[in-house]
Amino acid sequence: MKFKKSLVCILLFCICLTFSGCAKMYDLTEEEEEKIVLYSAKMVAKFNRASREGYAYVDPEKIEKAEEEKRAEEEEEAAKKAAEEAAAMQSISSFSDIIGVDGMNFSYVSYEVTPTVATPDVAVADATAGNTYIVLHFTATNISSSDVPVDLLNNVIKYKLSINDNVTAENYSTLSVVDLSTYYSDAVAAGSAEDLVLIFETNSGYVEDIQNMVLQVTKGNQVYSVKIQ
Repeated sequence: MKFKKSLVCILLFCICLTFSGCAKMYDLTEEEEEKIVLYSAKMVAKFNRASREGYAYVDPEKIEKAEEEKRAEEEEEAAKKAAEEAAAMQSISSFSDIIGVDGMNFSYVSYEVTPTVATPDVAVADATAGNTYIVLHFTATNISSSDVPVDLLNNVIKYKLSINDNVTAENYSTLSVVDLSTYYSDAVAAGSAEDLVLIFETNSGYVEDIQNMVLQVTKGNQVYSVKIQ
């Protein structure tokens, strides 16, 4: 009660100062006086933590609870994002499922870093100055008992290569018969295997110490991440 009386006294004192200062006096209309009184009353009530009936009283416990709920939501969102990324991360053994050609198995073999790439039918220009190629080697095997047609030329699948989690190399696509990104065959014979490659060009400095590589495969609206190393 004493606290409330003190606040009222302070409010009245402020109002008195408004009307009785040494400066030039101004005549206020009744409406202006009401606005000043109302505003002052609201400000006093707003910051009056001793009153639970103030104009904008905020319970400290509610503030703490709101902050805890916000932290919980942020943690839940982070966990959800991590789960989605984990779901998108595919093991290399599922690469065939991503390509999606029945009867064919596409498996990763190895990679090499080289400034030049030789193919049996297409001339690939040397990497530009300061750059180099990363060539991923795959084997495509017909695991069925009959011939299988494969058309990756018209079934558009896009590739990018993430290096050490901070560099992305673009796919250097060709029309070579050994290029996985454009591979086409009317009929891959039952039990036969083809050696195919994916070519990427990047700055030479980025491949001096490769710790990990992730192949990003975009098919339709879905993006898959395949860990290479």
